[in-house]
Amino acid sequence: MEKKVYLFIFFLLSWPAILSAQIGRQSMNSGWYFQRADQEAAELVNLPHHYNEDAYTTSKYFRGRAVYSKNLTFQLKAGKDYELEFEGVNSQAEVYLNEVLVGSHQGGYTSFFVPLNKALNFQGENQLKVVVENTNKDIPPLNGDFSIFGGIYRSVWLHELAPVHFLHDTYGGKGVQLVTTHLEGGSLEAQLNVKVASKMKSGKMRLAFELLDEGQMIFSRNYSFKAHQGIIDRNWDLPTINGITLWSPEQPKRYTVKVRLLDAKGEVYDSFETKTGFRTIAIGPSNELILNGKPLKLMGASRHQDRGRAGIALSAKQHQQDIKIMKEMGANFVRLGHYPQSSAVLEACDALGLLVWEEIPMVDILGNNEIFKENTRQALKEMVAQHRHHPSIIIWGLMNEPIIQVPYRIKGKEAQQAHYRATKEFGEELQQICKGLDASRFTAMAFHGSQLYNEIGIAEVPDIVGWNLYQGWYGEHMEDFEQFIEKENQKYPDRPMIISEFGAGGDRRLHSTQAEAFDFSIEYQQELLAYYLPIIQEKDYLMGGAIWNQFDFSSALRQESMPHINNKGLCYADRSPKDVYYLAQALMSKEPVLHLAVHDWSNRVIWPQDSVQEIKVFSNLPEVDLYLNQEFVGSQKVQGGVAKWQLPLAEGPQQLEVRAEQKSISKKAELNIRYVKCDSGKLPWNGIGINAGSTAYYHSSEDDFAWLADYPEQEGMGHQGGEPYKRGRRKGTTAAIKGTIHDPLYQTKRIGEFSYYFDLPAGQYELRLLFADLQFHGPPLAYDLHAQKDSSGKVGNMNVLLNGEPLLQDFSPSAQVGGNFALEKIFNVQIGEPGLLLEFKPNKGSAFVNALQLYPK
Repeated sequence: MEKKVYLFIFFLLSWPAILSAQIGRQSMNSGWYFQRADQEAAELVNLPHHYNEDAYTTSKYFRGRAVYSKNLTFQLKAGKDYELEFEGVNSQAEVYLNEVLVGSHQGGYTSFFVPLNKALNFQGENQLKVVVENTNKDIPPLNGDFSIFGGIYRSVWLHELAPVHFLHDTYGGKGVQLVTTHLEGGSLEAQLNVKVASKMKSGKMRLAFELLDEGQMIFSRNYSFKAHQGIIDRNWDLPTINGITLWSPEQPKRYTVKVRLLDAKGEVYDSFETKTGFRTIAIGPSNELILNGKPLKLMGASRHQDRGRAGIALSAKQHQQDIKIMKEMGANFVRLGHYPQSSAVLEACDALGLLVWEEIPMVDILGNNEIFKENTRQALKEMVAQHRHHPSIIIWGLMNEPIIQVPYRIKGKEAQQAHYRATKEFGEELQQICKGLDASRFTAMAFHGSQLYNEIGIAEVPDIVGWNLYQGWYGEHMEDFEQFIEKENQKYPDRPMIISEFGAGGDRRLHSTQAEAFDFSIEYQQELLAYYLPIIQEKDYLMGGAIWNQFDFSSALRQESMPHINNKGLCYADRSPKDVYYLAQALMSKEPVLHLAVHDWSNRVIWPQDSVQEIKVFSNLPEVDLYLNQEFVGSQKVQGGVAKWQLPLAEGPQQLEVRAEQKSISKKAELNIRYVKCDSGKLPWNGIGINAGSTAYYHSSEDDFAWLADYPEQEGMGHQGGEPYKRGRRKGTTAAIKGTIHDPLYQTKRIGEFSYYFDLPAGQYELRLLFADLQFHGPPLAYDLHAQKDSSGKVGNMNVLLNGEPLLQDFSPSAQVGGNFALEKIFNVQIGEPGLLLEFKPNKGSAFVNALQLYPK
């Protein structure tokens, strides 16, 4: 089969910040009154604003209406038109001026304009009201692993328009396009397309075009045309412009473009000024990206737009900081999942040099009705119209995992097959629409790891197939990842392929010397990415990969170790980096990287048998040296971005230093070690805790208490008998546990008939036993492809004995509080002889305990 090679040559303009001498543009962000439908009184807020702080605390966060209102207090001018520009309102907006509906918009991630003149009071006050609703019955996304925050969460602008001005169209376009017809060797040929809205019945107009490099004019042209009432649509071919420096991640060269609209006397009616860049893209014979004639592996991460308690109501500086963090990591690529993002994000990508995959929120499942489809078409047309001029964007995303919800939402094989066909047909329609709007970029769809996409034919639709792959996380074995992509390449050698998602959860409270899938330990997240990243970089047939995700983000329906948060980020929600960020940096950056990976677990309260600790260094240098307390430990070759030492550590503060002599750089870190043991006959002053059924240590950030991994009895403390509770291959549950903030403690348990022994002297102690019955038959999360229900039907009923005496009899936690609910039993116990033995004996089903604590009294 002949290899298809795509060559797209493109000149790109962005219109982020409009500077105008004649048209007024002012911020409308201050002084709004806001009232949610479930609130009794309005409050004064500034924009950007969202109304879903509850998305961080409950899966049943508010989905409904809210009203924003304010008085317009600007001076109106006769003969002028006025419009509002909303950069983002989620998910539906109705705009009223003086109680007259002047505009509406469906979809929460693109901007829109609202003309005001028909309801403006030129002689008095004007009351503006925006009714917002974040429900989305027929608006994409119907579903998604992210929270649908409601609000006017991006800026609002007021435009004062002259009688003749560049058209603000129904897709949010700004009336100016510059399309390259040829770009080679620094020589540019382009066509200037403008749409002008005119109230003038006749007259001569002039368009002035200028291109500047660092303030110096390098090209200018003037074009004349006759005005008439209505829409004027004109195109001009520009002469060749020579000496152009191409835009790239290494050299994100931008030029200033000025476009002015003048009358015959030279009066300026409208003007734009912005930055732009020039580059070419192609797909090479091995399915690699060719940028400006050279192959480039795309490596980076994905980004959701929320940020901790700020939600999605971010400033331009906050958006820009996110892109800066990614650029400093060494990324050259970002996937903006799963919706168009702020113009500030794209401006930062243009300025700093990150290539972009931007997509519409057609996520999880197709709404197979005409209203949904039309809203999706509109979203695509708006995204392309508003963002097509950014040099950073190379891929338009059309769908993400579009059939993953079908088995959960649609019953019956025939109905499911019909839905698969409808999804493919609509995908083909979106492909056709997108290519008609912008044939200069690639299209892509992202699929979860199911062969159904190949079987139903939708994988043949886009230019690039993205695979969201989680072998070793949701799937069983990491090694299955390489097998999957090898088979795909063998079956479809002419198909360009990107690994559009891969990653693992990482909770800074959980650490393990025996890390395993789905334990949410920081160590397993590092292990998985250390496996995936080199493979993606080494496989020539892969165009690239995007880690899921750059930042921990809000997902109100998600449960797991941090309910309502997807914690697969390389950085925490507050943007501080996890240690694993530096692993990605070591594998992506061309700058020297040297990092001691101990910051996520710098205070270690551990078993004595874990006294030999693995110390990792993330680096892109060939060899590094480790020092402990200023003593040389040894040198290690760096492989796959990692060097490791198995290091015996004494108790107390340990000073670590890593050096790279070839670059004359070093990094230091302090590691504090405390060993917990009972063989001395004394408990630590703040007690001990055991995370039953788990090999992970749990260090509570809320009360700074460290819980030990559940180890067999050794050195006077530990368990005998029983086994960790499992569902399939996984320990514990991913269900959120009600009644606690310490979900990880309750999500695992030891079951069967077992005991815990503590070698303690006679005396008085406080004993706390933590229970949550995990035999809960709830629906699995669609994204958790290998989740398994517990079908044992065994509800724990047990006796608990303390040194042979009954402590709890016929005890059933679920009988008291139901399933997946935290129950704590506290006892003041007196032991007359050395040694404390807790025995858990089943009466019906299994005996179990989720965690236990002992304090000296």
